[in-house]
Amino acid sequence: MSSDDCVQRLCEINSKEIQEPSKRNYWNDLIWKKIIVLLYVHIIFIYTLTSVHTFKMNTIFLASVMYILSGLGVTAGAHRLWSHRSYKAKLPLRIFLAIVNCMAWQVPIYDWCRDHRTHHKCSETDGDPHNARYFIPMALILCFVIPTLIPYYMWEETLWNSYCACVARYCVLLNAAFSVNSFAHLLGSRPYDVSINPRENKIVAFFAMGEGFHNYHHAFPQDYSTSEFGISKLNPTTLFIDMMAFVGLAYRRNKISQQMIGARKRRTGE
Repeated sequence: MSSDDCVQRLCEINSKEIQEPSKRNYWNDLIWKKIIVLLYVHIIFIYTLTSVHTFKMNTIFLASVMYILSGLGVTAGAHRLWSHRSYKAKLPLRIFLAIVNCMAWQVPIYDWCRDHRTHHKCSETDGDPHNARYFIPMALILCFVIPTLIPYYMWEETLWNSYCACVARYCVLLNAAFSVNSFAHLLGSRPYDVSINPRENKIVAFFAMGEGFHNYHHAFPQDYSTSEFGISKLNPTTLFIDMMAFVGLAYRRNKISQQMIGARKRRTGE
């Protein structure tokens, strides 16, 4: 069975229950262990905001760097490289992106790609979803353990502050990722295709490192930049991929021509 057949089958399975909506118990759809974890993460985030004045600047700086690295693991790695294959990367870059993707602690790359391709194929339907062997221990170590121990041992930050900064960074990154499939499907313009819900949202693009140009991305999912504008507008992931191409670690970056973009705007845009 091809990957497209697998995605189509997953869409059918996810959509099957909508045939009898009156009999569906939506409480059974709730994944309580994830709800509890997310609630805990957001409580720690709120605490961190109220006590950030007690943190050392090095700890805040480290959390910011970790946010960027783990974000690139999702945006440049799981999304643009492996889900859409919008560019190619040499082995050192693939290893780096796989490692920093673990820092983001979302799901294994295979699951991320499967769900994201299903999202594109079944967008705006109930078929839209929204255990690899070593993912959990690697993600636990890279996302939480190491970022907590570095401030504690390197510049004598308190262990509690180190941990809270780590969880707060994780919380912001999760919300940035979630906003792409929530706010960027509700708020913003649709210059490329008015018939679909994904929209251009600059606020989402800022926090999600360039992933908020969502109307363009759904119109042209094969474009490595996920935007008509390249690096000129809120797209640090594209800048990173371009830098990797400059040093020879990325290549074959797919880009849509201005003629094709203009034709699509005239045909289906706002």
